[in-house]
Amino acid sequence: MDEDPLAPSALPTADSWQWFTDTGKTRAPAWLNEATLRSVEMCHFDAYTVGFETSSGRARDWFVRHLAP
Repeated sequence: MDEDPLAPSALPTADSWQWFTDTGKTRAPAWLNEATLRSVEMCHFDAYTVGFETSSGRARDWFVRHLAP
């Protein structure tokens, strides 16, 4: 993340910056605002590949419960 919304970052919004710099200090004081390319490559997208059957059903249930008219 970057304070500058025009900088290339994963969460380029002012509220993201504020949450991770202010709120993050109290909720996760050991967290560092940095990532390596390897960190990004290793992000878990298993919900869309390996565990799709489980995750898609649970996602659908959540949407129906919270967003259905």
